[in-house]
Amino acid sequence: MQKDILAMTATHDLPRDPPRGGPGILALCMLIPALIAMIVLAIAPGLLDLARVFGTSQAQLIQTLPMLLMIVGAGCAGLIAERLGRRTTLILFMIAYALGGGVGYVVDTLAPMLVGRAILGFSAGVLMTTAYGLVGEYYEGQARERILGFMSMTGSLAAVLMLALGGQLVEAFGWRAPFLLYLISAVLIPLAIGVGGRTAVKRREQGPSWGPVFAIWPIYVLLTAYTIGVFMMAIQGAFLLESHGVTASSTIGTLLAVSSLFGALGGFCYGFMRRWLDFGGMFVWISATMGGGLVLAVWAPNNAWFVLASFVTGLGMGVVEATIASEIIKRVPEPSHDRALGLNVVAMFLGPFLNPWVVAPLVALGGIGFAVSLIGGAYLVAGGGFLLVGIRRSQRRAAAPELR
Repeated sequence: MQKDILAMTATHDLPRDPPRGGPGILALCMLIPALIAMIVLAIAPGLLDLARVFGTSQAQLIQTLPMLLMIVGAGCAGLIAERLGRRTTLILFMIAYALGGGVGYVVDTLAPMLVGRAILGFSAGVLMTTAYGLVGEYYEGQARERILGFMSMTGSLAAVLMLALGGQLVEAFGWRAPFLLYLISAVLIPLAIGVGGRTAVKRREQGPSWGPVFAIWPIYVLLTAYTIGVFMMAIQGAFLLESHGVTASSTIGTLLAVSSLFGALGGFCYGFMRRWLDFGGMFVWISATMGGGLVLAVWAPNNAWFVLASFVTGLGMGVVEATIASEIIKRVPEPSHDRALGLNVVAMFLGPFLNPWVVAPLVALGGIGFAVSLIGGAYLVAGGGFLLVGIRRSQRRAAAPELR
C-alpha cells in the first residue's frame, strides 16, 4: 500500500476547470502565506537590538518560539475548523495573530513577549492549514495547481520584502517598529467574512476520518525530509558563506534574500510544470535542482557562483510545498482535508526544526561544506531513485498492451 502512496499519479491531463473561488478567496490564499513568512523574518533585522534588551539567548527564543507553536497550531487546525467552520476559524485567528504579534510593540518584559509570540505561532499554524483547505475546496485541476504555486511564490516574495522593510523600520523607528507589521492580518478579516459555508454541510453528510490521513504517512515523511533542504540556505547559508570568507552582514543578507527570490520564481513556474510532470517527475526535478544547487553552493568560488547556486536551488525548493499539498488534496477525501493539511503543515515545519540536528553531527565530522555537500548528494541520489521508478513504470505501461 505504501508503494501506491508515492505512485507517480499523472497530472498533465487534469481538467482545466475555472476557479470556483471569487476574488476574496483568491486573495486569502495568496496573502496568508505572506503572514507565515512574517513570523520570523519581520523582526530578524532587529535581532541584535532585541539581544541588547533581553539577552542573546532570550532574543533567539523570541524569534524562533512561534515556529514550534506553529507546528502545534497546524496539528489542531483540522479539529478547530471542523467545530467552528473555516470562516469563523479564519476571523478568530486573524485577530489572535494581530494581537499576539503586535504585543511586542508595547511590552518591556520577557514573559508577555513570549506569550504573545506563542499566540502568534499557534495562530499562524491554524491560518496556513485553513488556507490550504480553501484551495482544496474552491479550486480543481490546473487552477488548483496554479494557486498552490502562487502561494509558494507569495511566501517567498514576502520573505524578501520583510528582510528589506524590517531593516528600514528598525533603522528609522527602533526594534519595536517591526512588531506593528503583524497588525496587517486584521486587514484580511473582511475577506474572511466572505468565505462560504459549503464545507460544513458536506462534513455533516459524510464526516471526516483519520483513516485516509494516516494512510498517506510516507508523503509526510517525504515532505519533512525535503524541507530540511528547503530551509538549508536560510538556516545554514550564513555559516557556509562565512566558510567562503564572506563575513559582511549586509552581503550575507542580500545573498540569502536572493535565494528566497529564486524560490518565488520556482513557485511561479509550478502550475506550468504540472502540465507535463507527474508527482514522481516533480520529485526528479526537485531532487536534481536542490541537490545540485547545494553542491554548487559549497563549491562556489565567489559570490556570483553562489547566486547561480541559489538560482538552481530555488527552482526546486519553490515547488516542494505545492507538490506535496496537491498530492494530499487529491488523495484524501474533501471532508478530511483540514486534518490532512494540518499534518502537512506540521511536516513542513518539522523539517527546519530538525535541520540543525541533522547538520550539526555532519559539521562535527567534516565542516559545514562537507555537511551541505552530503545532504545535497543525498537529494541527487533520491532523484535518481525517483527517475528509475518512473522509467520502470513507463516500461510496464508500454508492455501492458502487448500482453493483452
